[in-house]
Amino acid sequence: MDIAEQQTKAEPALTYVLEIKPATKIMHLMFSFINTALIPLSQTSLTTRREMVKSSNTTLTGLEQKINNIIQKTIDGLSSAHLSHRLTNFHSRNRLHRLPPRQTKEARLPSQRRRSQLDDAANTRLP
Repeated sequence: MDIAEQQTKAEPALTYVLEIKPATKIMHLMFSFINTALIPLSQTSLTTRREMVKSSNTTLTGLEQKINNIIQKTIDGLSSAHLSHRLTNFHSRNRLHRLPPRQTKEARLPSQRRRSQLDDAANTRLP
């Protein structure tokens, strides 16, 4: 069994997913502090306030995008692994349950031979 086959059969390592929730909580706490404590301190300078809000929004958008990418790649990886696993099982089951090859007239059961003879006789009637 090669390494790729072992990796598809083993459960994927998703330990990093446990870190996403605390990271989002920390991010929320940080931006709440910026919006409630730091930005009000810059009331005297409109330019400074504008730059702080712009920088804060840019950083927040970037961090949210990174978290969304991690989640999306995890979902894509899991769904493709699950789909390939399901397809492999589907193909292996179909190989086991294939229909037998088509039978010749001589190999048919007696009831099938009689039906076949009646069909042949019906097709060869004279007008």
